[in-house]
Amino acid sequence: MLASYLKICFRVLFRDRLYSLIAILSLAIGIASFAILGIYALSELSYDRHYDNYERIYRLALQDFRVNPSVLNRDARTSDVLAPMMADNYIGIQDYVRIETVSPSPSPLIHDNASLYWDDVVFADENIFEFFNHEIVAGDPATALVEPRTIAISKSMAEDYFGERNPIGEILSNDFGIDFKVTLVFEDLKETSTLTYSAIMSRNSLVLPEIGSLDSQALTLRMVMPRGFTYFLLREGYSTTTFNEDFKEMLGTYSERLSYSESNFSWFLEPLSSLHLASITDGSGARLNRFRLTTYASLGLFILIISFLNFTNLAVSKFSKRANEIGLRKVVGADRSQIAKQFMFESFVITLIALLVGLSLVSPVQSLIPIAGFLDSSISLGDLFNPLFFAVIVGMILIIGSMSGLYPAFYLSSIRLLDIIKGGFRSSTSALWFKEALVFLQFTVSIVVGSCAILMIQQIQSIQNAPLGFDKENKILVRIHGNENVARIPVLENLLRSHAGTKSTAITNTPPFRFGSIGTGSVESNEGERSQLAFYRIYGDSEYIETFDIEIIQGRDLSVKGLIQSPNAVIVNEAFVRAMGWDKPIGKILYTPGAYGLSEVVGVAKDYNFLGFDQPIEPMAINTLDQQQVIINAGRDLPGFHRFLVVSVQSDNLAETIAFIQQSVEDFDPEHPFLFNFVEDDFAVLHEAQSNQAILMSIFAVISLVLSLAGILGLVAFKSAQHTKELGIRKVLGANSMQLLILMLKGLLLNISIAALSGCFIASLIFSAWQEQFSAVYRISVDPGVFLISSCVGIFIVIVITTIQTAQKIRQNPVESLRYE
Repeated sequence: MLASYLKICFRVLFRDRLYSLIAILSLAIGIASFAILGIYALSELSYDRHYDNYERIYRLALQDFRVNPSVLNRDARTSDVLAPMMADNYIGIQDYVRIETVSPSPSPLIHDNASLYWDDVVFADENIFEFFNHEIVAGDPATALVEPRTIAISKSMAEDYFGERNPIGEILSNDFGIDFKVTLVFEDLKETSTLTYSAIMSRNSLVLPEIGSLDSQALTLRMVMPRGFTYFLLREGYSTTTFNEDFKEMLGTYSERLSYSESNFSWFLEPLSSLHLASITDGSGARLNRFRLTTYASLGLFILIISFLNFTNLAVSKFSKRANEIGLRKVVGADRSQIAKQFMFESFVITLIALLVGLSLVSPVQSLIPIAGFLDSSISLGDLFNPLFFAVIVGMILIIGSMSGLYPAFYLSSIRLLDIIKGGFRSSTSALWFKEALVFLQFTVSIVVGSCAILMIQQIQSIQNAPLGFDKENKILVRIHGNENVARIPVLENLLRSHAGTKSTAITNTPPFRFGSIGTGSVESNEGERSQLAFYRIYGDSEYIETFDIEIIQGRDLSVKGLIQSPNAVIVNEAFVRAMGWDKPIGKILYTPGAYGLSEVVGVAKDYNFLGFDQPIEPMAINTLDQQQVIINAGRDLPGFHRFLVVSVQSDNLAETIAFIQQSVEDFDPEHPFLFNFVEDDFAVLHEAQSNQAILMSIFAVISLVLSLAGILGLVAFKSAQHTKELGIRKVLGANSMQLLILMLKGLLLNISIAALSGCFIASLIFSAWQEQFSAVYRISVDPGVFLISSCVGIFIVIVITTIQTAQKIRQNPVESLRYE
């Protein structure tokens, strides 16, 4: 019996080759799209789950209320002293590890003549390889980081410096001439890890004061100062609630020595397994990751739904033409169950073929379209054999095969033999209603995907073209390392300004788009009292404002001709003035700890976006970068001391200008590799994920449109076949071609129009949710013209397909049309 079913199935496939090809390819494309996006979703959900005991590992985070309850700062970095204080007093803590990024980042590591920059070098406790399981290539993980000035490196880093030879015992030096001995090589971390480092320096290399030696103010600062990431491994049965209670009790034992209010600070735990998608700490990127996952998962599901509806649509069209076959098989004795089994079997076979074709398309699609790059995740055929994904695939075969075969199996097999002989089946409208419902759903989803793609592209273009409030174009950032080199920057500036391609130069400690967490400071209020305010701080020289073309709306610039520039001048932005409620900002005082002391407001800058469009413009202060203070510090050993040299260049002969800058910097500082980037590149990186979303939406919008057109093609073909006799009769009675075409379009256009309205409404809701990742100031309004254009394009294509499909029937001789039945 199975062989008979299989033989009939392939005969039908070859007899209706065009319909079979369209049905299989449309479903295969949908399955391939779903597979690619499904693998990505599984990858996002599997972050950090490859670590042993990940269910009991938590990261400590700081919640800061120093300013006021409405300005909440959550930082994933915490003090390095909290972990040992907890572990020494509470048995619920099985183990802990601290990881601290080496500053500055990127940092150079030097071996012989090879000097390379790395932005993922960290200090860590010696037990990191026991706490987080690594694949070890060489070395002993138990002792690798016990001794000070030892370093464990990744396999990739080892190959970059040492090639194929064994790196154990080799020396890597940092920027300050400190040697670190390589004691271990580990495999590169998995992409599905929130831990990111290529080298781990022993934390025992750090020289830090003992807690007992600190006074009240120093201890308070040490406990609330974020240095790095702290991870706890809790014992079995020890809950986070118990930990929170014990943590508060531990802080209470130090309350007499602390100078902060307990209500201003609190700490909490975040599960390791949720850091990638659900962390609530600032700068974690979890919100974006979560929304991106939701977007792509929904997109994959939409594409699969469209392909499924299209496949079912075409399957019904094909099966509906087999009334004579059903009648003949009933004449020779076949019962309803046998016919139903045949139709269901054919559906499963075609679905299985489409599945195999779709999975085989995953690799070629990746080679033609850099989808993995847009997703920022690798996709391989090996991921298709993930047990969970394999179970989803099997379930998909069962669902699609069953749903597409249900109508023909249970409806067509129930048709009475007398109705088939009389031709009553062809005049039935139930099949047509069913197919029109499928097309309605297809077209609705297509309008949703297409409209969202257009709106997302408009949003991204609006951001890219929106005025930032300063000039980011053709600004080259060059990092200058070391106190002595920083003190000599004016010499380098004079050389660079002599080149025709250089417009201006400036020095700063923090370029735009590279800010960390917002800080707090004491500021003079309108009443002359000190008030706490959270704001960002920049240090720039007298040319900073002019180089970035920042508009001063009150007061003056940091640079004033004919005046002796003092180190305590400061410029604030409009957001700063609004936050303080100043009536007259000029002359107000910022109380700055350290070498700069008090700072006097000399000007107000027009708000400019220095954080990116996903964040509102925050209060910001630009302090004078006192070059004399740098010269005083030139003889000191200040780890990680550096400054950024901003070079504004002409757009003409850019390559030649960059070559001149490179040669000048290398002559100026031959010990460090030339490292530069453009400010606009930093801006592009901020919104790369959103840009990729828009591109992917565009790609899959085209796919969904093509799939929908295939479904409409099947509906029109089926409908024209149903109306063959009616068209012939109307033509005999004098109807012209346009009237016959309107007859075919009338019901279809109404269906498509309602689908377009539904799709536009759903698309507006989805796009509004997607826009929430941007600051409200920069969100574009939903343009009704987008919905109108997408709907009109879809309706126009439907008219074209219907015209082409029905033209042959309209031109057909009425004698042939009537003979058809």
